[in-house]
Amino acid sequence: MDIYGKKGLNVIRGKRRDGGLGHATFSEYSEYLAHFDECFAKVKGGLNDEIQSKWCVGLAGKLNVSTTQTNSLAFRRKVFDNILMEIGER
Repeated sequence: MDIYGKKGLNVIRGKRRDGGLGHATFSEYSEYLAHFDECFAKVKGGLNDEIQSKWCVGLAGKLNVSTTQTNSLAFRRKVFDNILMEIGER
């Protein structure tokens, strides 16, 4: 479990006082994964433009992912994970 992904996830969750879900703690990977899945479900449809971006095309190349596979759930989850790491100031 990556510290930057956890930080990014908490940024996305937002503060309770601002109407967000609030800060989550992750003592086990399963807890992080549950919060990841919750946030991913909300954004996965909005990743279409991001998947076409230059950095995602580069990521697909590094991972040997074909253009037909870039719409797969697994690749979208990887993209979201990278976004979380970036937000968490990797």
